Amino acid sequence: MAAVRIRPVKDGDRDQVISIFNHYVKESHAAFPDQPVEPGFFEFMRHGAHACYVAEERGKVVGFAILRPFMPFPAFSGTAAVTFFILPSHVRQGLGTRMMEVMIDDANRLGILTLVAQISSRNKGSIAFHGKQGFRECGRVPDAGMKFGEPFDLVLMRRVLPQKR
Repeated sequence: MAAVRIRPVKDGDRDQVISIFNHYVKESHAAFPDQPVEPGFFEFMRHGAHACYVAEERGKVVGFAILRPFMPFPAFSGTAAVTFFILPSHVRQGLGTRMMEVMIDDANRLGILTLVAQISSRNKGSIAFHGKQGFRECGRVPDAGMKFGEPFDLVLMRRVLPQKR
């Protein structure tokens, strides 16, 4: 793999980010929509996010990650949700771990104490990835969703970050 750099997302990344997301919409349980999303979904994903990054290799976006508020209420300001999507050609090469480290650095800078991931129970790869990143299952909503005619549980995983002093 050529050198991949992680940088803040730019408006010009929209089409590539949506393409990656739509791959997972069409091919897996990783993205929850059941139909490809329009380019305007890019702004929806970024709206209100604490941080949004892309992984870029030779000018091509190969993944993206978002750190966003878990809930829109001050009572939850110490908790953030993480979302990652990486092209299949670039998974299991350490890129997800690198992106997670960037997100954790941002979370620490923002005073966030807990990270949460919301994952389809049929997305075994993401559950395993988050487990390796120190996330633990903390809840499950049985039969919360339906995709490709198959019900799935919504798995909630969390990682408590060490408090920086």
